[in-house]
Amino acid sequence: MLDTVWRSKPDHRKVLAGHAGVVDPKDLLFLKRLVEAGQIEPVIDRHYPLEQIVEAHARVETRRKRGSVVIVGSHDDRASSRTTL
Repeated sequence: MLDTVWRSKPDHRKVLAGHAGVVDPKDLLFLKRLVEAGQIEPVIDRHYPLEQIVEAHARVETRRKRGSVVIVGSHDDRASSRTTL
C-alpha cells in the first residue's frame, strides 16, 4: 500500500497511513468502514486514467499537488470525470 494522507473530518487532523510490510486485512476493513461512515476521507488531488500516466507523473513532479494522485485502470470510467480538485 502506498503512503496516503487522510484528513479526519471533525477536527481536520492529518493521519498518515502507509505500508509497514504485511498488510492485515482487518486493518483494511477497519479503514474501509471509517471511510464509508464518513469519519475520514482521503485527500486526493487528481485522478488520471492509465493512458495518462505520464501526465500523472508530471503532476507529482511539480510538487504542487495537494494529496494523492490516483491512477485508474482503463476499465474504470471515473477518471475522466475526476481530473481536478
